[in-house]
Amino acid sequence: MRLLTLASIVFSLLFMAPHSGQAAITLKAAYTNVEEHPQAAGFALFKKLVEERSNGELKIELYGSGKFGYAEAIMQGLQMGVLAIGGESPGNYSVYDPSIMVLDLPYLFPDYASAERFFLTKEAFELTKAFESKGVTLLGFMHLGYRTIFSNRPITSLEDAKGLKIRTTASKVEIETIKAFGMNPTPMSWGEVYTSLQQKTIDGINTDINLAWVNKFYEVCKYVTLSNNNYCPLMIFVSNSHWNKLSPEHQKIVKESFDEGLALQRKLIFENAKTL
Repeated sequence: MRLLTLASIVFSLLFMAPHSGQAAITLKAAYTNVEEHPQAAGFALFKKLVEERSNGELKIELYGSGKFGYAEAIMQGLQMGVLAIGGESPGNYSVYDPSIMVLDLPYLFPDYASAERFFLTKEAFELTKAFESKGVTLLGFMHLGYRTIFSNRPITSLEDAKGLKIRTTASKVEIETIKAFGMNPTPMSWGEVYTSLQQKTIDGINTDINLAWVNKFYEVCKYVTLSNNNYCPLMIFVSNSHWNKLSPEHQKIVKESFDEGLALQRKLIFENAKTL
């Protein structure tokens, strides 16, 4: 009788929990912003929800603060399958699809509410379709907010702006916008910006208030001109090689969890823009 009971227990362990010995699927996710930025909070919630809802079958490894690298390194990581999730702004990825620069056009959105509505639409997602042939698919748009001019001297007129060397992304639309202000656009990797401002290699940067604050640009740029010249989202992609290996159930968990992390990130961006 005792032998039969032991055999029953072993049978139950083997067949009632068939997945217990399987290793969890690890998805590496990278973002460029520092941990104080709302993007980090969004990814932290995403990680928590995915791991809880999958009962540990999925694990998310986060590489924040540019630890994996910046825009180009993240895209290459996604394409090679080293990364599962990551992304950057349209301006930084316009080299892969020039048509995405439409999102860099100045003064597209009159307020945060209109930007929020648009980036949840099917039409917004359609703008990124060309990236699928590059091996990545859009998970969703996070937000940075309105870009504005931070500089080491005050700008009270277009005359004051003339000749200022302003850091931009590689987006031709952003470059032409800065030129239209009479400034000298200077494309530069994000990781070089603070030092370049400190050493006065550049005179300022076209960026949003959240990024300027958490990266402490106020230490090296004493002036801000609230130009709100364009609204900047973040395109967060998933590597097709990783996505296609996930079960439909796991895909659903990842997508729904990301959308909740995105909603938190968006909320914090909007709140900070009002208070900073």
